[in-house]
Amino acid sequence: MRSTRETRLLIDIVEETKFILATEHNFGPDKIQAQRARIDATGKHFAFGSFMFPIKNLKLDYTVQRDIIIKHIIKIITRYNPQLCAPASAVIDDLNKLDLDDLMNSTALPSIYDGQHRIVASAILGYTEVPITIVEDARPSFASYAFEECNTNVKALDPKDFYRNRLTRYALLDRSAEVVLAHICEQAFINNDVDLEDKGTRKSKNKGDGNHFFSHFRYADQIMKADKSGNLIHNILKAITTVYPNNEEISQDLFIGLFGIHSLDYVGELPQGWMIDVLEKCAMSYPTSKTITGHSLYRAKAEAQKLHTMPGHDWTSGIMADFLRELYIYNGGTLNLPSKSGSLMQLDTNQSPLLFTEV
Repeated sequence: MRSTRETRLLIDIVEETKFILATEHNFGPDKIQAQRARIDATGKHFAFGSFMFPIKNLKLDYTVQRDIIIKHIIKIITRYNPQLCAPASAVIDDLNKLDLDDLMNSTALPSIYDGQHRIVASAILGYTEVPITIVEDARPSFASYAFEECNTNVKALDPKDFYRNRLTRYALLDRSAEVVLAHICEQAFINNDVDLEDKGTRKSKNKGDGNHFFSHFRYADQIMKADKSGNLIHNILKAITTVYPNNEEISQDLFIGLFGIHSLDYVGELPQGWMIDVLEKCAMSYPTSKTITGHSLYRAKAEAQKLHTMPGHDWTSGIMADFLRELYIYNGGTLNLPSKSGSLMQLDTNQSPLLFTEV
């Protein structure tokens, strides 16, 4: 039997959410008050342009809205800034019969169709009014239509959007931790003549002027979080551009493979310049990191060897590190490179027929 969806007063949903926060997420009144004190200390206020409306006079139509996502509420509360609390959107069936004063006290409560999470978070933080805009539409289906349109047309920010925004904020003297980290990352790329940009940008007139480019923002962010000095990402980029200077695109697989080996060097025994040594040995087998069709040669060869020695085995992030290590040893490398699983790829004893064929 289906559960009944209903229209409910927003203040009732707020009380239920508070209870769930306290009992299931250890986010009780003390933490909520601490967040409100933090917000009040900033002296920031809601933006102008809409009007403030009593939360007690709003309702949510759960035949339209999705259920409250508690983790999203916590995220909003812990990052809450009144200046960034955009007006919620509501609908009422006949606004013409009511002036604003009447509306504030009317039993014809506006129904929210966009912004429920920020309103609930605002109410939990103790605000009694929130900014809203109200449209008039007598169609019973309007709220459902509007909810779908609002959520269909919103595109989530890509990692590149966050990155570019943080570089802009750094130029405007913002020195937040994540902003500084993006700046350090950018300097490492610039120093190695590499542009951190997606493939679409690389093909456009807005592309960077570096001889190389790298398109995987998440990998760059992962490595910067592992070493905030920027030295690690510098060493990886330097090794790849030194050994493969003619490849415009930095190989994502070499990038993550070198990082994988580094991550296993727990006591820092590998010498300075080891990454270049590793890739120079690997390049004896593969003078380019790309196939003739422009795809990753290293990924193709590692996958072929994995399927040959471990049929049915899922690809994992550590496989490329294992492949680089064994290829290095196969070509005479003498460094004792760390490994999580030993010579799992079996390059010495059980080569795939495709291992050294052209692709």
